[in-house]
Amino acid sequence: MQALILASGTGSRLKPLTENLHKSLIKIGEKEILARLLETLISHKISDIIITTGHLASQIMDFTSKNFSTANIQFVHSDKYDCTNYIYSMWKAKKVIYNDLIILHSDLLFEPAIIEKLLNNEKSGVLIKNSLGYPKKDFKALIGDNRIKEISTKLDSGNLRFCLPVYKLLKKDWDLWITNIENYINQNKVTNYAEDALNEILHQVVLEPVYFHEELAMEIDDFEDYDLAQQLISD
Repeated sequence: MQALILASGTGSRLKPLTENLHKSLIKIGEKEILARLLETLISHKISDIIITTGHLASQIMDFTSKNFSTANIQFVHSDKYDCTNYIYSMWKAKKVIYNDLIILHSDLLFEPAIIEKLLNNEKSGVLIKNSLGYPKKDFKALIGDNRIKEISTKLDSGNLRFCLPVYKLLKKDWDLWITNIENYINQNKVTNYAEDALNEILHQVVLEPVYFHEELAMEIDDFEDYDLAQQLISD
């Protein structure tokens, strides 16, 4: 099992905090977001980790070298991080992915236990909160027949749930997704969400909802998220 952490973005909605500090290195409580993610992965025996970089790439490389030197971490740099979405970074990483895969963003905060649910799922899956209601700005998943039908920030009707964008993908399903991502890149659709390419192949890929309940799980997108996270986390 490999892990792909997407960390190429500029964190523009958290400026000026992210002017000179990469968003993943912001401390929530006493610990950096990226440190929490890496500790969770490594504690679940996932130490073959790929991190995409862009904005302030050297900070991430220095931080991981100093604090996680025993993990097998490699970096894939996005040369167009300031004018593309993470779909481009995922495409850049395709040559170093050879196994089943966990994909997650570098600005996620969640309780470590929920990733066990994902790892224990036999098929490809994504983390879904099993309750009604969802943040308007975040990803939602449309669910039917115990599989994901669509993932988007724009969904507003149907059997929707909050989707935390942490995926487990079997290699065969990753291959289908990255092939369609490459189609997007070839058409210069580099500002699309990678989920746009995923939605087009969900008739081929069985992507299951992997439910969590009241466990902490959130994205740190803006100062509202940041303030809430600081209230919830003290360690």
